[in-house]
This record gives sequence, structure tokens and C-alpha cells, in this order.
Amino acid sequence: MTQTTPATRGKIYVLDATAVEALEWRPLRGQPDVKHKALWQSGELVVGLLWLEPGASEPGHAHPDADHHVWVVEGTARIGGRLLTPGSYAYVPAGTDHEITDVGAGGCTLFYTFRPHGEPARH
Repeated sequence: MTQTTPATRGKIYVLDATAVEALEWRPLRGQPDVKHKALWQSGELVVGLLWLEPGASEPGHAHPDADHHVWVVEGTARIGGRLLTPGSYAYVPAGTDHEITDVGAGGCTLFYTFRPHGEPARH
């Protein structure tokens, strides 16, 4: 990911709905039907949105040194073999294969965090 945010120590970083909408969706690993946009990034720590078009899938893969936290904002998809609906949450521990399949007819928007182990938490 190339998007980064300015240093925010001691400052509140806010993107209103218009600013979030203005961020560019980028294909994820060359997949035209799976796109993402970073909302905030510090080093390898990323917070963002993932959009999967209706019927899309994201092949299973694992990150050996990073945990994922995923919230379903809109739509439905299957993650870890479970069908998730709006408001659902999934935690994917480091090293765990996690494919996204069975994206519903309306597509699916996910809010995610990606935090490699050893990346310091910042408050």
C-alpha cells in the first residue's frame, strides 16, 4: 500500500464521509472485482475498506506475522466457512488461511485492520 497519513501523535485524524468517498479504490493483488482503500496507515499497520463485487471471491492466503480484524459494513460474504452479514465480526489470527467467498448479490464492504506482530500499538 502506498497511501499513508501524516503523523497524528497528539492530533485527531478525521476523514468525513466525503473524504472517505474521495479515496481511490485500488484492485487488490490485481483482482479487478476486489478493491481496497486505506483509511490510515503507519508502517505496516493498515486500517481500510475492502469491496468485493457480487459473486467475487478472494483466494485463501495467510499472513504468517499479521492478525486481521474484519467487520462487515454492507452485504454478505463467507469468511472462514461462516456466512457473515452486516454487523458481523471476524478475527483471523496470524498464519491462518482466510478466503472470502459467496459474496452476495449486493456485493460486500468490509472494514479491516491488518497489524503485523511486533508493530507497536499507538495511542
